[in-house]
Amino acid sequence: MKKTVRRSFFKDALSIFTSKIAVLLISFVNGVLLARLLGPEGKGVVAAILVYPGLLISLFELGIRQSVIYHIGRDDFDRNTVIGAIVWLFVMTSLIGSSVTFFLLLPRIGVYPTLAIFFAISLVPLRLVKSYAGGIMVGAQQFSSFSRILWIPPFISLIGTLMLVWYLGTGVVGAIAATFSGALIVAIYALVIAGRSVGASFRFSTPVAIRLFRMGILYAVSLFVINLNYRIDIIFLEHLTDTAEVGYYSLGVRFAELVWQVPSAVGVVVFARSAAAKGSQVFSLKVLQLFRVVLVLCSIIAALLWFTADWFIPLIYGEAFRASSGMMKFLLPGIVFAVLYKVIHMDMAGRGKPWKAMIASIPALVVNLILNMLFIPRFGGSGAAVASSFSYAIIGVSYLFVYLDETGLKFKDVLRFRLSDFPRFSEYGR
Repeated sequence: MKKTVRRSFFKDALSIFTSKIAVLLISFVNGVLLARLLGPEGKGVVAAILVYPGLLISLFELGIRQSVIYHIGRDDFDRNTVIGAIVWLFVMTSLIGSSVTFFLLLPRIGVYPTLAIFFAISLVPLRLVKSYAGGIMVGAQQFSSFSRILWIPPFISLIGTLMLVWYLGTGVVGAIAATFSGALIVAIYALVIAGRSVGASFRFSTPVAIRLFRMGILYAVSLFVINLNYRIDIIFLEHLTDTAEVGYYSLGVRFAELVWQVPSAVGVVVFARSAAAKGSQVFSLKVLQLFRVVLVLCSIIAALLWFTADWFIPLIYGEAFRASSGMMKFLLPGIVFAVLYKVIHMDMAGRGKPWKAMIASIPALVVNLILNMLFIPRFGGSGAAVASSFSYAIIGVSYLFVYLDETGLKFKDVLRFRLSDFPRFSEYGR
């Protein structure tokens, strides 16, 4: 079995965070171009088409990425045997996931461009490749390689937007084709890098495949429920309003979710280290230290977005998108509450108990569904933002109590802010 090289938590998190910043900058430029070139209605069509493959990928990857990280992090299996199991699972999940995505988008053929729908369906196997290969990298704690697969897709997509949408004027089809191009290039790159980490040979093992599947399905269902909570509002808006309203809302969501880039960066490292820590309460205390640092940073980012949105969004995206700023403001309180979930869930998932997230996410999803049905017909995208904000707050607060019960920690351990939390950030990997 190949030896895993461990670096400090800070260096690993910084590597991923730097890539996340690159992703933000590239995606920001790409988003401005698409907003200017497509307008609210065209941007809404793109969001409506891509919401289905986005949701289904989280389900039909069967949690294999997280399962691979968990088992490789604990040295449960030989890495080459894991690869053999992944190849078999990839073929199965790609066929099923692509088929279900096709049937869900089938009623949209004739409503939206057929070629755009074809590209959207093709995203499923490509993103599964990236996900599975990324699991191998993170499980082996190869965070530098993993960081690269974060920024390659948006970079290629930006080039595609410039060529297809701006220069050739292909509209919605070009926008989704650009996304497809980014997914294709990163899938090829991820295969090459993952292949190097295990060598040229791999072998299939039925017991290993079954173990990966059993653990993975828990991650998959948990992740699907939480992603449904994040994206169900887009589906409601598409059916209850028009594509322009979807366009306004999708832009507001994109800006509000900038806050989550910080916990997303550190969460990957927490997951890998938690699997290796094997349930250590000392590690969980360090995770709570990390949460306090992340909460401060995210609150600052949220405040900046709140106070600048009214002039920044119209200035950059045009007056047509002014409504997006109000929707973003309604989302921000819930976004900050959800930071708690984003950080501590990675520790719980690293313990092999991702299903406990559903104790918080299922009630939140029910609340989100009810509030969307009540608010969207009357308030449109703003109603969807309020519904989502409430559900995010429920997830964050309720999952905290689940986590405290699991770890045996006290509530005072969560919000005991100390100046020493910050300089000790680099110690989390020890």
